[in-house]
Amino acid sequence: MYTVRLLYKIAGNPGYGQGDILNSRTPQAAIAFGYAYDPAQNYLSSIRSDIVERAFRQRVAKAYNGRLLGGGIYDFHTYELDFIAKYQGWSFQAEGFYRDQNVRNADSGGRPFDLGTIPTSPLAVGPPVSLGDAWGWYVQVGKYVIPRKLEVAVRYGIHDPSIRQKQDLTKELGVALSYSFDGTYNNRLILDYSHITMGSGGRAPDRFPFENLPGFGQDLVENRFNIQYQFYF
Repeated sequence: MYTVRLLYKIAGNPGYGQGDILNSRTPQAAIAFGYAYDPAQNYLSSIRSDIVERAFRQRVAKAYNGRLLGGGIYDFHTYELDFIAKYQGWSFQAEGFYRDQNVRNADSGGRPFDLGTIPTSPLAVGPPVSLGDAWGWYVQVGKYVIPRKLEVAVRYGIHDPSIRQKQDLTKELGVALSYSFDGTYNNRLILDYSHITMGSGGRAPDRFPFENLPGFGQDLVENRFNIQYQFYF
């Protein structure tokens, strides 16, 4: 993978990843652009080739890229833009990306050990699927309602893994509370709640299309609660 990132500090030195715990007296802001090129990534599933290990496929799925499996050997071009600002206990952070997913080759040249593992029935293998590109963004706003002690933050994000498929968006709405016991990030308690919806629509390579099955395209809903204690020494 090849990456490059350009950062411009508009005002001050805002820093990333945390709220305005210092209760900045002057505005702090920065904007950045990033690009990554990841060539020849083999996402062929074991249906077509034995060269992709199961552990790799699991990592891909956990990163919400499972739809790419079986699609071929990809060249990825990812463009990213982010912005952060802090002032008087307020913090604002936003980031968006667009990933160009080019199929270099749909056949790795490898052959399965057992040719009988390749399904040929139309009931098992759907028509060729074009996923297109992927994009996503999020926005987060936070405020220290008690300076250097209690912060409230709200976050919203959306992800589209394949622009040529429909009813497959992942959306997240989250709320978090952070309490610092010593006025720093070294000793604090964090509580957060996320409401996540995942669209069950869309097709994927080497997978049977499920449009006619009950529930296709409906959102899968997850409500996630998390409690975290952070201590540095």
